[in-house]
Amino acid sequence: MLRRKSGDSEAQEPRLKDVEVNFQSRQVTVRARKVHLTPREFELLQYLANNANKIVPHRKLLRAVWGPDYGNELGHLRAYMKQLPKKSNCSLASQSIC
Repeated sequence: MLRRKSGDSEAQEPRLKDVEVNFQSRQVTVRARKVHLTPREFELLQYLANNANKIVPHRKLLRAVWGPDYGNELGHLRAYMKQLPKKSNCSLASQSIC
């Protein structure tokens, strides 16, 4: 379940169990440890966080993160979805985002 920190709704950033995402500074921490993400990995994580608990079709996700020409490039999405949990030492399946 996605939780939000207290404060203004515009400034709220997702926190999911041990994962914190700071959209403004583009930093991710897992169990208080900073995780380095590429710009594309961060965009993917941000999109997933903003659409938590929603079903997002592959094409919509690809176009939102990679651009309109990537709607059929499922290999890109699979590769990045495998990479995110490896970098953060957590399971996407068990925590939705990470």
